[in-house]
Amino acid sequence: MMMSKSNEFMNRLKTEITSVVEGLHSPQINIHIFSGLSGGTGAGCFLDTCYMVRAVAEELGKPIKSYGYFFLPDVNLKNVPLELNAVHDYIPKNGYASLQELEYCMNISQNGGEFIQEYNGGKRIKWNRPPVDMCHLVSASDSRGNVIPNAYKYSMNVVAEYIMDFLTKAKDKDEFGLDQHFENFQAFTGAINGKKRMGANIAYCAIGASCATIPLKEINTYLASRLFEQFATIQGKTPTKSDVDALAFSTLATGDVKSLEEVYESLYAELRQDASSEYEDYREDFHYVRDAGNSEMVLHYTNQTSDKEGNIERNATGMEGYQNAGSLLGRIRKELEVVLKDIDRGPMFAYGMLQAGVEYNLSNFIDGLIVQNKSRLTKEASQDTNREEDYQNAKDAFEDIIDRKIKMPGATAKAFETYKFYLMTLEQHKLDLVAYKTMDRVLNELKKQVDQIAVSYYLKLSNVMTKLIETFNENKRALDSQDVVLQKEEFVMPMMTIKEIQPALEERIKKINIRSMMDAFMNLLVEHEEDWIGENDNRISRLVINFFVHQAFRDFATRTITEFLRDKYERQIAGEVTDEVLTNFIYEDWIKKLTARANPLFTLDSTIWQESQTTKMAFLSVPQISAPIQAAAAQIQAVEPIWKSKMSALTDRIFVMQSVCGFPLSAYREINQYEGKYFSSKNIYGRHYYEEKSKCVVKIDWRNLLPLRPQSVTNREEIYSEDLKMELSELDRLYSKACEIGVIDENSRICKSSESDCKTLADVLAEATPLLKEDYLSKNLSKLVEAIENIDHCMTKIQNYELSMSPTEYALPQDGLREREEDIKDIQKDYFYSFPIYQLVVKEILDSSADLLNDKQETLNQLEAKKAEIQGFIDQLSEFDYYCYALFTGVFKVQFPVISCSIEEFDFTFMMDHGLSEDIMLSTVTDEFGSIPFYQSFVTYQGLDKEIKQEIRRISDERRSKLGVPEAKVAVEELKSQLTNERLKNYVQMSLNTTKSKEIMDFLGKINRKFKEFCALYGL
Repeated sequence: MMMSKSNEFMNRLKTEITSVVEGLHSPQINIHIFSGLSGGTGAGCFLDTCYMVRAVAEELGKPIKSYGYFFLPDVNLKNVPLELNAVHDYIPKNGYASLQELEYCMNISQNGGEFIQEYNGGKRIKWNRPPVDMCHLVSASDSRGNVIPNAYKYSMNVVAEYIMDFLTKAKDKDEFGLDQHFENFQAFTGAINGKKRMGANIAYCAIGASCATIPLKEINTYLASRLFEQFATIQGKTPTKSDVDALAFSTLATGDVKSLEEVYESLYAELRQDASSEYEDYREDFHYVRDAGNSEMVLHYTNQTSDKEGNIERNATGMEGYQNAGSLLGRIRKELEVVLKDIDRGPMFAYGMLQAGVEYNLSNFIDGLIVQNKSRLTKEASQDTNREEDYQNAKDAFEDIIDRKIKMPGATAKAFETYKFYLMTLEQHKLDLVAYKTMDRVLNELKKQVDQIAVSYYLKLSNVMTKLIETFNENKRALDSQDVVLQKEEFVMPMMTIKEIQPALEERIKKINIRSMMDAFMNLLVEHEEDWIGENDNRISRLVINFFVHQAFRDFATRTITEFLRDKYERQIAGEVTDEVLTNFIYEDWIKKLTARANPLFTLDSTIWQESQTTKMAFLSVPQISAPIQAAAAQIQAVEPIWKSKMSALTDRIFVMQSVCGFPLSAYREINQYEGKYFSSKNIYGRHYYEEKSKCVVKIDWRNLLPLRPQSVTNREEIYSEDLKMELSELDRLYSKACEIGVIDENSRICKSSESDCKTLADVLAEATPLLKEDYLSKNLSKLVEAIENIDHCMTKIQNYELSMSPTEYALPQDGLREREEDIKDIQKDYFYSFPIYQLVVKEILDSSADLLNDKQETLNQLEAKKAEIQGFIDQLSEFDYYCYALFTGVFKVQFPVISCSIEEFDFTFMMDHGLSEDIMLSTVTDEFGSIPFYQSFVTYQGLDKEIKQEIRRISDERRSKLGVPEAKVAVEELKSQLTNERLKNYVQMSLNTTKSKEIMDFLGKINRKFKEFCALYGL
């Protein structure tokens, strides 16, 4: 709902702020925001509301401080019947989700999670700082672990009184004003922040309060109830016919009238004022009419009729006016006002004079007037034909004499007078008809007005009085039985009961002049019709309370708290109570009790945070007009210096406030239970507002937020969610890796390698490319040895190059105790595990670095492999040399197409150990490369047991040491016949049919060169 009407909300807020500060010079605006943190109590939009408030204030250029009061889930749970299991299940889950969101946003200026939210009307708001400047958390249990009875209403009262006390003018506002309270909060939490051993936001506050009041409301209610007992005599009185007639006679007629007919005559005369039946005579004689015609004469009479009709209409309008005091209705209402205020009659009586429900009422009387008028109208209307005929006959007779030119002056004059008379009579008749018809309209309008005003005004007023009488009667019964006092919320403690001051109240009632009080009260209702005509209970209540407090019982309403308490204790001890004695009574009965009950509404989990780690602020707000109460407050301050005294402008109460600040949200005692419910089932978490919403440019899905408890105080074995355990394990790996390669440095900065460093490493890695691409198969030994040296140099260069890390814009907070390395590490890890944006940043840096580091390791692996490959070539070259020596010295017997290894010179023991009893066949026609015996024998030689190859090497070395041995000479001569150019060409041609043609051709070339070198070296 809030999101769909966000634009309307912000516009309304602009209007309210603008109107509040209008005419003020640089005002300080404090905005208080209240919300529950579980389903159905505002949790779905509480953060949006906070940020919209900030945005509106910024748009208006008005500096504000915002104060949040967030009721924790256990408060809401206390208001839910136990049988509603589903509600008891989802409130902790949704509540935990809200707590996660609150904690996330309270850290948003540090955790890198700022984003922009879009609202209706195209409004874009940055979420880049905490939602409120001072965050209050309100629980259903206090700092001593006591569960508060009726916690839902109790906590509401605590918060309301807490704010109200700051809104009330204090004698020393610089010490006890809200601004100073806020500055103290900042100073205290700042100091605590430097001593903590975990990475968590501790800028939270919890409040407790208690209040004792003089029950002025009950006192005034008692007095009002007793007064209305006297007013109740107006009920049950019904007006008689004579009462109604008297009302009609006095309002509808003038003079001493005694009948309906006389009232009618008076009304008719009022209507016909300046419109009588007398007409001015026409002055010209018949000669003028004969010569000039009758038009002027006719107009002379009709114009008079028209003027008189206008006067009748004017009079009728005055009689009909609804708001006109001189109208018929106005005169009736004026007379009824007297009836209303009369304790012997009253509003019910007045309504009875008008309403249709009684046997005889004013409406009946008006009906009689209407009948009277209709009779006269009917009688007058019946003369229409006669009046027209008389007029026409007289007119015709006069015109006949004129037309016949009869010279009878006497007859002509007489005919003219007759003509003139009937013309006037006709106009009089017409005027009378208009008067009667108008009278009919006036009377019917009056009847309608009377019926309407009876329902719209007098019935409502009668109902209001009836309801007030009933309400105060019920209040009186409740007060008499002390129900009201006993059922009051526990938060507010009444300092006395009605019973204790009842004698004084009764004395006050006896002094009241009931008749004049009734007159005053009804006069108030008449003058303030707008406050009750809508039958709005709140407006009526305010009007009535104002009357009793400021008029009827002003003397009681203005009594001081000291006077009330002195009266109470004097009656209690039946003697005089001095200021000193009163001070002791107040201290023992109220100050000690109130300070003991004002524990902050928040229970700390001592395994997370100790009360000794927090700071308390406490004061007693006492009436500045009461010296005994101030003295009692000074006594508690002497015993417990934490309590300060605040001189308040409030006169009827003692208010005690105690707040505790500087603790993490995770120290909320219920967190462990709610966390278990929240993470208990996979994908059945509480609802988060930002779950990949399209309108929100949020960087993370809030469903991925980790537990509120810092990892440094989390026992992983107690976590029931395997998914959560895996997430934490993954974070362990991420954090360790980040610290290992310097992505998180010793100053908690998030670092990454520079582009230049990355490019340099890439260039170093590129140096390995030609070494890896080179073909070493045909290289000689010296080239291969050189290649090994080059690869070793390149590998050393790569291994020794480390990426240097440079700080980014991100840095984890470096607060808390910095004396022990383990504390510093815990704080760093706590913040990292609770800042999801930092996790994303670190992962991105590690991923980007991983590519380069993987390339580095891969290159080293490739170089190592290439080195091994080259070493293999070197080893192959050595084996080739020893193969050649064995071949050239005759250790290998060449009997084409077979080449074998003679074992004649093998050591006997060696032969026995290796099971050798005959020559070793190196190449036969059936071998894969048997058509090229030299290559096949080399392949077979390579596969011989290492110890056999060493024995062959021993024998060939002995023969080489004895130059010219017969076997060598025989072998050389035999080889010369086999390694001819022609035969080698044949071998090359044969190799083309194999898969090893290149290797075979390289081999044949090398063995040919090696044989020639051998022959030259030994002169064979």
